[in-house]
Amino acid sequence: MKKKKLIIIIFLAILLTFSNNYAIQATYESERQDIYDYKEFFDELYPEEEKDNAEYNENACGSSSYVWPVGSDEVENRNGKTFALGNPNTVNITSYFGSTEAGIHDNGHGALDIAPSADAGVVNVIAAQSGTITYVSTGCTSFEGFGSTCGGGYGNYVIIRHDDGNYTYYAHMHQNSITVSVGDNVEQGQVIGKIGSSGNSTGTHLHFEIREGEDIKDNRVDPLNYVDPENPRVSSGEDCTMPQAFIDFVTTSEGGVTDGDYYVAIDIGDGAGWTIGPGLTASVGYAFEHFDIDPDTISVGTKLPISTVDKVYEYVLLQSRKSVEANLTSNGITLNNNQVLAITSGEYNGGAGFTNGFIESYKRNGNTYKVFDSFCSYVHSNGSVWPGLVKRRKAEWILYTSGVYLSFDTQSSDNNVECIGNFNIPESNKSNVTEMLKNTATGFNGKISYY
Repeated sequence: MKKKKLIIIIFLAILLTFSNNYAIQATYESERQDIYDYKEFFDELYPEEEKDNAEYNENACGSSSYVWPVGSDEVENRNGKTFALGNPNTVNITSYFGSTEAGIHDNGHGALDIAPSADAGVVNVIAAQSGTITYVSTGCTSFEGFGSTCGGGYGNYVIIRHDDGNYTYYAHMHQNSITVSVGDNVEQGQVIGKIGSSGNSTGTHLHFEIREGEDIKDNRVDPLNYVDPENPRVSSGEDCTMPQAFIDFVTTSEGGVTDGDYYVAIDIGDGAGWTIGPGLTASVGYAFEHFDIDPDTISVGTKLPISTVDKVYEYVLLQSRKSVEANLTSNGITLNNNQVLAITSGEYNGGAGFTNGFIESYKRNGNTYKVFDSFCSYVHSNGSVWPGLVKRRKAEWILYTSGVYLSFDTQSSDNNVECIGNFNIPESNKSNVTEMLKNTATGFNGKISYY
C-alpha cells in the first residue's frame, strides 16, 4: 500500500511540474459515496498540514460591520452618490457614552461626541452602515449655542435604520449640509452631510448615537461596541464588499426562467410553492416587502421585471452575508473577504445550517483543508448526490481557498459524481494547484485521474 502511495505522489509531482493547464476528473466504484472513507489516505499523506489561522486573518474584514461615521477629506462619486471612506478626518472623541459633564450631560451622555480638525461645514459625515433614512431634521442655524431647542436640541440631524434592526443618529450637522431625504437607501460610507454645531451644541462636533433593535431613547448603547477609532474602517484596507463577480457567481449557480425583460415564477418541485429569479421564494418575503412587493401576490406564472427581482436578490445576498458575519463573529472566527463570501453563497442556497456546519468543522479542525467537509456534506442525503449542487460546492470551495470565481452550468446528467470531480484549475492560479488538491481531496471516494 505504501509503495502504491509513493507512486501516486511521484506521478502527481511530474504532472504538476510539466502541465500548463490542469483538469481533474474523479471516477467512482460505487453508487453510494461516503465522503469520509478516503480521508485517511490524505491525513497520512499530509500529517503535519495545519495552517496558522493568522495567515487567513491578514486583511480580515473584522468583527464589526460598522465604520467610523466621520469621513475622509477626499471623496469619490459612484452611481450618483458621494463616498468618503478613506482615512477619517478625525477620530478625536470629546465626550464618551455615559459621561456626565456638569450642566451638559447631567444624566449621562447617550452618544459619542467627535470633534473635527476643521471648521463647521467642512468635514464629511458618512453612513456608518448601509440602511434607509427614516428621519431628517433641517432648518437649524449653526452656532445658536447651548440651550437651543432647534431640532429638539439635536439641530440638523439624520436617522438611519439598518437591516440588523439598529438605528444610528448623526446630530448637530451644519446648516444646509444634509444631502439625503426620508426614504433614501444609503450605502456604507456615503456622505450624508457635514459636521457643524447646530441645536443644543457648545462647539463644532458630531453627536453619534446607536439605538439597538428599536428607535427609542432607552435603547441607546455605547457606539464603541460597534465602531473602533483605532480601526475606523474595520477592514484594515481590504474591500469588504460583495463584488459583482460574486453576485454573478451565485446567479449562474441558481439560474432563473425569463421571458424577455421579466423573470417567471415556476414550481421546481422542492415544496417551496414558487421560485423566481436566482432562487428567490416566499421564505424571503421580507425582501420583497422591502421593495414594496407583496409576496402573497406571487404564484406560479407570475412575471416580475428582472431589474426589480435583481434588487430583491442582491438585498437577500446582503442579508445572508450579514448573517454569516454575525454568526462567525459570535463564534470568535475571523475570515478574509472571499472566505466570508464563499460561506455566504452556501447559506444563501442552504440556509443557516450550512454556516453552522462550517463553524462546527472549523472549531474541530481549525482553518485547514479539513473544513472542506462542511462544504461537501451539503450535497449528500441518504447516499444521494445532486450534480448541480456538487458543482456549486466545488466552486464555493475554490472561492474560499483562492478567491477565484468560476462560472458554471449547474445541469448535469452524471449522477455518479463527488465533491472533487470535473473542474478546471485556472491557468492564473496554477501555482496553487498542489494546495488546491489537498484542499479538495478530503471529499472524494474512489480514483482520481489527471490529464
